[in-house]
Amino acid sequence: MLLALELTPYEDVAYETNRTALAFAYGIILAGCLRLAGLNTHRMEHILSYYEIVMFSFIGTLMAFIIVALVVNFTHFHIFGRYVIIAVLISTFLVISIQRIILKKVVGTTALKIVLLGTDDQLKLLTERVENSKRFVLAEDSFSKVDIEKVEETEDEQSARLLADQYCQNLKNAGVDLVITCYSEEIPTAVAHVAERLPFHGLDVVNKEYFLESYYKEITVDFQNLHWLMSQSFTPLTSAHIFLKRGLDTMVALIIGLMILPLIPIVGLLIKLDSRGPIFYSQYRVGLMGKKFRIYKFRTMKQNAEADGAKWATTNDPRVTNLGKFLRISRIDELPQIWNVINGDMSLIGPRPERPEFVETLMKAVPLYEWRHLIRPGLTGWAQIRYKYGASVEDAKKKLQYDLYYIKRASILLDIQIFFQTIPLIMKGSR
Repeated sequence: MLLALELTPYEDVAYETNRTALAFAYGIILAGCLRLAGLNTHRMEHILSYYEIVMFSFIGTLMAFIIVALVVNFTHFHIFGRYVIIAVLISTFLVISIQRIILKKVVGTTALKIVLLGTDDQLKLLTERVENSKRFVLAEDSFSKVDIEKVEETEDEQSARLLADQYCQNLKNAGVDLVITCYSEEIPTAVAHVAERLPFHGLDVVNKEYFLESYYKEITVDFQNLHWLMSQSFTPLTSAHIFLKRGLDTMVALIIGLMILPLIPIVGLLIKLDSRGPIFYSQYRVGLMGKKFRIYKFRTMKQNAEADGAKWATTNDPRVTNLGKFLRISRIDELPQIWNVINGDMSLIGPRPERPEFVETLMKAVPLYEWRHLIRPGLTGWAQIRYKYGASVEDAKKKLQYDLYYIKRASILLDIQIFFQTIPLIMKGSR
């Protein structure tokens, strides 16, 4: 900021006090705006992705500069030149984002040492999950169980609290970073004592739901219970958000639609030359609030491919034509769905709509599967960029957990992140 002010050709910035005060104020406001934007999240280097770091850096920088510019304009303390605005925005954004990316590169790759407290099947499920991740290291199981049993067996509450303090100190000495509770019912008294004392020893304690949502960007259905259900918020989007999202969807879809118009006859001709049958293919899908609608695609399968009934597509599916393989990998087959977006049946970003035949099966096999219908389905979504193409009930459950995260955290900023992360997937032919 000081350097940028030096470049401004106005007399009032010649005073050292004015320049220093303005730069100091900008620094304080910038720190606050970065926190509001979400960049100073606790354990930021482990939780935020590179996309989020860049996005939050830009948002925080822009917010801070707008606030400073408004104050300066109304107080006539100083008038910014256009080149100063550009210099401050670009330099601040680059310094903050590069600094945070380097921090994530250095610190974020260090595995967190964690302790899991629990005795039921949920502990086993979470243990299996974190053991397969390079981001976490489990502390020795015996070390935690023995100490917890000592606290549980102590009848005197004061003595139990002292033992809980000792246990927390042992965790600290062992280099533990995070403690996670894994209980489906009421938390045992001993664990409650430990949880109360952990913050006094500089250790974080969270439940399994918060852990998976924050670190894995998903909302699991394996741990679902009444308490969990009541602690979540999956209400439909606000009217303002729906209006803004719908407006952006329509505008972008119209632009993309005009761009792909010349491509339609070319793809249509190639489909006709490759195999017999129509150019387009349509089928019913389940959309917002369970309403059925007709989705459109370029045909990628042989004619009458589903004469025996609806089937999930599989790897090397023999029903797919030679050209269809390319259309699917490149996602060109999905382009006619731009009409579904313009028509309002779909959004650009949201859970992928499923066929009614599969929805009936999945609603019986997967808890909360129907919740995907709380939001308009999309061309691409959080599940599509976080999980591979699926063709089974187990895959549907895993993708649902990412869809639930999107439904809970839905925002225009998250949509922008998904949009930009979809592009490299298309470029490398990931489905």
